[in-house]
Amino acid sequence: MATKLERPSRGQNVLWFIYRSEAPIVGQRINGPHHGGVKLNLRGQLGFSEYPKKAYGSFAEAHAGTYEYRRR
Repeated sequence: MATKLERPSRGQNVLWFIYRSEAPIVGQRINGPHHGGVKLNLRGQLGFSEYPKKAYGSFAEAHAGTYEYRRR
């Protein structure tokens, strides 16, 4: 639903995201729909092999979007 990548210091990355989880109908009795948030502390470098040509406003747009390979 939302994400933010912070770089508070050199070599440190913090990824924040908020999500909505909705299990298939069969699993909803024990895993009902819910929202959650995550703070993930990452050390080192992040490397990506594919990049979009534009920024997307939602996961659905990003999922349907196009990406191109770039060498690091």
